[in-house]
Amino acid sequence: EFYETFCRETGTRPDYDALELAGSAIFEVNTPVFTIAAALWQARYRLGILSNTSESHFNYFASGRYALIPSTFEVLALSFRIKAMKPDPAIYQAAAELAGVPPTEIFFVDDIPGHVAGAIAAGFDAVQFTTAKQLAKDLRARGVRLNY
Repeated sequence: EFYETFCRETGTRPDYDALELAGSAIFEVNTPVFTIAAALWQARYRLGILSNTSESHFNYFASGRYALIPSTFEVLALSFRIKAMKPDPAIYQAAAELAGVPPTEIFFVDDIPGHVAGAIAAGFDAVQFTTAKQLAKDLRARGVRLNY
C-alpha cells in the first residue's frame, strides 16, 4: 500500500526491494545498550521488545544485521502485529499477555516520555532511557547484577 502511494505521489516506479531497503536503513546501533542487553541475556533474564514498528523495519533489523535481534529477545510485541501503538494501553496489555506475566513484573525502558507514561499507567515499572550508564544504574536499583 505504501509502495503504491509512493509511486503515485512521486510519479515514479522504483524497484520495490530497493525502496524498501532505503526506507528501512535508518537504524543505528546503540552499542552500550547492546552490551547491557547481551549481559542481561547471558545472566538469563527474560528480554522482550515492545516496538512501534512496521513489518519492513522489523524485517530489516531482525534479518541478521544486528546480532542480538531477535534471538536475544524472547517476547516480540510489535505494533504491526498487535495493531496498536505506544502509548495506547492495548499494546502494553498485549505485551504483558505475550510475556505471560502481570504488568507489575515488567521493567520497561523507552526514550520517549509519553511511552514511559503509558507503560506506567498500564502497571509496568518503567524509566526513560537517557544513557546506558543511567540504565545500568536503574537496573542495579532493581537488584539486577551485571558487569557494566
